Amino acid sequence: CYDFYDMVVQVALAAAGEVVPEYHTEKDLIQKYWKKHIKNNFSPPTFLMNQASPLTLADSKKYQELVAGGNLQSVISDFCSDAGLFCNVGHFLGDAFFYHQFSKEKYDVLEHETLEVPFPGIFFRERQIKEGTIMMMGDIQDMTLKRYFLPRSLASKLPFSSSKMGEMKKMWNKVFDEKTLDKMIKYSTYECQRKAARDETKLCANSIEDIIDFSKSLLGPNITVRTTENGNGAMENILLGHIKAINGGNVSRSLTCHAYLFPYMMYYCHSVPAVRIYDVEILDIKNKTKINQAIIFPKSNLFPKSSPL
Repeated sequence: CYDFYDMVVQVALAAAGEVVPEYHTEKDLIQKYWKKHIKNNFSPPTFLMNQASPLTLADSKKYQELVAGGNLQSVISDFCSDAGLFCNVGHFLGDAFFYHQFSKEKYDVLEHETLEVPFPGIFFRERQIKEGTIMMMGDIQDMTLKRYFLPRSLASKLPFSSSKMGEMKKMWNKVFDEKTLDKMIKYSTYECQRKAARDETKLCANSIEDIIDFSKSLLGPNITVRTTENGNGAMENILLGHIKAINGGNVSRSLTCHAYLFPYMMYYCHSVPAVRIYDVEILDIKNKTKINQAIIFPKSNLFPKSSPL
């Protein structure tokens, strides 16, 4: 399984007499929030900050007031534009897109402990994780549509629940065709509200603040973020290069997050208590040049004992 798993910050408290920075955008506040809650010497990961809300604090306050007054829907197009949301305005996203978004890494263990057929290259045996192994790379292509997180102060006020389908459709129906909107709401609310698998702790995070808090609650304030570098090698045979066992190869807790399709950025984050994690070089099978770097979790308590994996 290939993963996003990263988070760290440089804590630099203002010394006496030092000028306190001014905050003008929601991204500024995310930087501040990270530094307050994550206690190590790294800056917030670039890929996460690139998804932070582009709203100014003034615009954020304006839209919060519109939500509170029940008037956001009347300016939904402006909201989409200012907040950098995905609003498709009449272009239907086909079933194949939804299938990729919600199924490519799905291995839900249901109450009867049945397991869906694994996708090639996503699940494999731990003994395969050694330098020189040739194997199929899973479909790790990034099909994420460009959009940004909302600030928590705004996202937390928007309806998101299977019991609020009517409110959600009313809010977004001016900027989505009916079929896409219906599929998007049903898929995302189902995945976010379904029962957690055995030993799994899960959260649908619709703000970066949610991700920081959830990570800290599970892993503590000293956390490291890692992500697969790119989509190179997807659905092809690749060669494993240098392999580094994280934490000396001992089991540890980690948190994995995947983007879900919604107008604003949303991550499905989940964690299991004891997994081994490997940082692996991905090489071109012909010329042995590095084409990617992947995070691999070779074992998970999410699988039932009857699983062939």
